[in-house]
Amino acid sequence: MITVSCKLKSLASLFNKPLYLVGGNVRNALLCLPLSDIDIASSVLAEDVIKLLEGTEYKVVSEYKRTGTLKIKCGNEDYEYSTFRTDSYTKGHTPDSVLFTEDIKEDAKRRDFTVNAIYYDIIKGQTADPLGGIADLKNRVLRAADNPQKVFSEDGLRLLRMVRFSSELGFAIDRATFEAAKNNAGLLKDISKERITEELKKIILSDAKYPVLTSASYPHFKGIQALNAAGLLQIIYPLFAADEKGTTDKVLNVFRASEPAIRLVSLFYLFISGFSEYNPEKYLALSNSEKRDIYGVSEVFSRIGSGCSDKLYVAKNAAHFEKALMLLKAEKEAGYNNKYNGVNKLYSDMRAEKVPFSISGLNIDGNDIKELGVPEKQISKVLNKLFEICVSSPGFNNKRKLLEIILRDILPIL
Repeated sequence: MITVSCKLKSLASLFNKPLYLVGGNVRNALLCLPLSDIDIASSVLAEDVIKLLEGTEYKVVSEYKRTGTLKIKCGNEDYEYSTFRTDSYTKGHTPDSVLFTEDIKEDAKRRDFTVNAIYYDIIKGQTADPLGGIADLKNRVLRAADNPQKVFSEDGLRLLRMVRFSSELGFAIDRATFEAAKNNAGLLKDISKERITEELKKIILSDAKYPVLTSASYPHFKGIQALNAAGLLQIIYPLFAADEKGTTDKVLNVFRASEPAIRLVSLFYLFISGFSEYNPEKYLALSNSEKRDIYGVSEVFSRIGSGCSDKLYVAKNAAHFEKALMLLKAEKEAGYNNKYNGVNKLYSDMRAEKVPFSISGLNIDGNDIKELGVPEKQISKVLNKLFEICVSSPGFNNKRKLLEIILRDILPIL
């Protein structure tokens, strides 16, 4: 059952032709999923819609004349309106020419997939399904809205959207659609790394989007598998093609077992080699925190992957240790490493013993040390020495004992 708000019904009543909901909102409503952005469409030209809305509560906040697109706002509701059209492309994802049409089927064919090309007449309360999208929803199949060669050639980003929708919805990809994606994989090279990164992140977290559809089916793993099978993963990050197949297989298997917090790291941790031409940020638009994670966690993992008994190393690298431990657990679950239990016990014991995992975890600070007459330039050295002592012997981490240690053992040698 598709429901629409009173505001949207009132908007539709202003039109002299049917106004339709279309896209993800209709798809999700038919699948009983949370609703997405409100996209609406009709054969009424954008300039005529602007005239219809004059003096009403519906405000046009932006207009894209060339594509017949309007952003409309009413109270706390936002709508993106588009006039039925056909698009022509020669290169890139922006159409070279746009022709407006009365034909709903022609408008549907310019969209990406049939399940995103189902229309809902807001006034009549009826669906219009020119491409068979409802049957594909029932059969859980993702199919190109038109000739798949044409669909992908119009926008290379659709290659990634195909994998994302398949992963998020738990849908199989139609064979002809997938083969066309493989044949057009090179189009991804023309897509900005910002747009690629946005889609990749959605794919690796796809199990969280609609868990009611994808629980226990590893959609994040199936998504990366699909990228690999279509030749897209190698374009996103060339070492997936350049490296030996055994390494790629290991990465994918560990990725399958990885928790969401480390999935971005687990895609690259075996490839981090110090060669700048393969740095992940050359291919993806990563935030500073994501780069710190990828490099920091990978570095700590390389140390603990063969086992670890060095408490001071753990404490000094606490910022990345927990995620490195999660990665070690994923390797264990994937059948590649048996060191997790030992390293995890060390970490658990340290936490139980209340070992400080940073200088801020000491029960003393720089002002306390300064009051003892320690020169300001030596305070950092004293704190680091106390930190090492307390990591080895957590029982010393109280203010009285630490002050005694400074007076008895540290001050005399400063």
